[in-house]
Amino acid sequence: MKYTLEERLDIGRRIYNGEISRYQAAEEYGISDQTARDYMRLYRSSEGLPPKRGQKKAGESVLFKAEPAELNTTLRFYKSKTLFSVSSFSLPVQF
Repeated sequence: MKYTLEERLDIGRRIYNGEISRYQAAEEYGISDQTARDYMRLYRSSEGLPPKRGQKKAGESVLFKAEPAELNTTLRFYKSKTLFSVSSFSLPVQF
């Protein structure tokens, strides 16, 4: 079924805002999940919004969040049991 521009933008808004997933939109509106994604991108670009790639929905916990400037990105490689060290912690590696 063909949808008007306004209908496409509304579908895209629902996906972008997390009301439905693109897979739910595909089933509900009889379109492919790629088309649903395209509608979301159309909405996002028409509103000048940034991508939400990798962002959690409201209420979901985030295990680790830091800005690149906050991280000490200097990696030290060791020949011992430690693969690398970042800042003040080390990750042991067993071979």
